[in-house]
Amino acid sequence: MLADKHGIEILNETELAKMMESVDAKYDPEVLALLNDKQKYCPKCEHEMILRTAKKGLGLGNKFWGCSAYPKCRFTMAIS
Repeated sequence: MLADKHGIEILNETELAKMMESVDAKYDPEVLALLNDKQKYCPKCEHEMILRTAKKGLGLGNKFWGCSAYPKCRFTMAIS
């Protein structure tokens, strides 16, 4: 696995919470700022994602995340 090859440990939400508690990081202002950051970045081109509203098609009126580099990058992501 690529993560193993590069020494990266993949954690789920519970494991991350346990790790943060073990080092008393859950009240660290820098950690809290990172966890509360609502910005999303395009996994394809790394530009910031923008919350958009569909103007046509089956999803008319629905919100979705779209890459700010559109039309050069057409990556979209459903709101979760």
